[in-house]
Amino acid sequence: NTFTVAMPSGSGFDESPHAAAIARHFGTVHTVMTAEPASMDMLTCLATFYDEPINDSSMVPTAILAATVSKTFKVAVGGDGGDELFGGYHSYSRLLKLKQINERTPRFARQLLGAVGRYALPPGFPARHWLRAMSPDLAPTAPELMPHFDLKEQRRLLPEHLGRSGHRDYLREATHYSDTIQCATRRDFETYLSEDILVKVDRASMMHSLEVRAPFLDLEVMNFAFGKVPSSEKVTAKARKILLKRVAQSALPETFDLKRKQGFSIPVKQWLQTGPWRNLAQEVLLERDCIFDRKAVSSLFKGIDLGLNNGERIFVLLLFELWRRAFRASL
Repeated sequence: NTFTVAMPSGSGFDESPHAAAIARHFGTVHTVMTAEPASMDMLTCLATFYDEPINDSSMVPTAILAATVSKTFKVAVGGDGGDELFGGYHSYSRLLKLKQINERTPRFARQLLGAVGRYALPPGFPARHWLRAMSPDLAPTAPELMPHFDLKEQRRLLPEHLGRSGHRDYLREATHYSDTIQCATRRDFETYLSEDILVKVDRASMMHSLEVRAPFLDLEVMNFAFGKVPSSEKVTAKARKILLKRVAQSALPETFDLKRKQGFSIPVKQWLQTGPWRNLAQEVLLERDCIFDRKAVSSLFKGIDLGLNNGERIFVLLLFELWRRAFRASL
């Protein structure tokens, strides 16, 4: 039995046709659910059930999936860990490209481009984080390319006593290894996987009394991936998950596109441009008692109306504020 969630047609996030092709190839009993913009009740329920502020809009389709699977089964198998262990994220290839660019670009030009990204471009502007990462030297620790809010933005959003308190970029401090890919994959393994992905799946599944197992996180698999597989067999500037795809190729259909990569995402940007999500987000984030600065939040809404990619930024603020309300937390 296999399950997947279909996204609205034309959103660019729907991978249900690919899932259907795999299901036909293996002859599984395949179930497809459709994700629609979540109601206020659902988002409030998720914010409460997760018990902590967490930013990952894929919690919505994950909860839908868990609810459906749990009606028939109590144990399911997931694929979490494969990207971190074997180099599946697009950002890994981009890091290598960025390193090549840095090596060929004069130091003064990198400083100028980095300053443009940090100070001149608004949140959500295409390539802003890439320009910010054009530092004088790209250390092996690798930059964090997709922070939702840098220190300047945090200070705009938060009250002065919070926004100017100590800031610690723990992602940069997480790991220090000999090459960029080793550092990036281990950093994601130690932070993004453990603090986001596994929490998201565990809470969404336990919400419906479903157990989700992750075979990639078997100790022998982890030791093999980090101890024996060289970075060149995981990621290059043009390819990702090299070894894993080579192994899977013999089992998958010949017509399947092994180069494609898609996260379990929802069209959060489109849903926040208009309709019930936009109404909910504005109602919550523009209220007088919201902890975030009204002017800074309004700027994010204006940006998304102009086509800037502020969807996840608004989503994290919305979930945080719903969580704060649910538990009556004061900061």
